[in-house]
Amino acid sequence: MKQTLQLGALSATNIGIAFLFQWYVITQLGPGLESDALFAGMTIPQLVLAVISGSLMHVLVPILAGESEDRLRHDAWSLLVLIGGLFGFLAVVLYATAPWWVPFTVPGFDETGKTLTVELTRIQLISMVFTAAYHAQQSDKDLRLIKEN
Repeated sequence: MKQTLQLGALSATNIGIAFLFQWYVITQLGPGLESDALFAGMTIPQLVLAVISGSLMHVLVPILAGESEDRLRHDAWSLLVLIGGLFGFLAVVLYATAPWWVPFTVPGFDETGKTLTVELTRIQLISMVFTAAYHAQQSDKDLRLIKEN
């Protein structure tokens, strides 16, 4: 019961922080080109993280569930390196090609808005690598928690 309450509190905190992030951007920048570019720049990196990383984590936990402790540690490090490398490669490719594909995601923006969106998208792509690595590491922790209980 205690763990359920802790998970509920963490989920509520996560939702609250996400809301506060968006509220802060809108209240500090206001509606306009900068805030539009920020949210547009998050679109593709967040989509990649949600589809690939989210799905991957739901697959990794059951695959690693039957492993011994030593094998689990080895496999977890291998997967962390693999996922980091995969997302690193994907981020480099998307980073390099961002000036070509980002304008298609913001057809109503002028050149200044498109340039700003490209720069903000590139920042999000860099953070995407670290977020994916965090998710891989978190799936290992989740698995260890499941095995303990």
